[in-house]
Amino acid sequence: MVRSLFKTLLYIAGICLVGSFILRTFPEANVLWETGKNQFSVFYNQSVASYGVTGTVIIIAIVAFLFFGKKYEEE
Repeated sequence: MVRSLFKTLLYIAGICLVGSFILRTFPEANVLWETGKNQFSVFYNQSVASYGVTGTVIIIAIVAFLFFGKKYEEE
């Protein structure tokens, strides 16, 4: 449990470092980043208006699980 939590925090830190490097190296990517943040903000606000905060958090958790959940293979 602690190991997987540490691993997750390490992945998040790695993504932040790589993202920071990319945005410093390619300043024109800032416009794309800001557009993405604005689109996510609009989506989040519409979701909160439709489903409430709890429903939105559940939807985000389900999407995160679908994208990042472990896949088990049968042997």
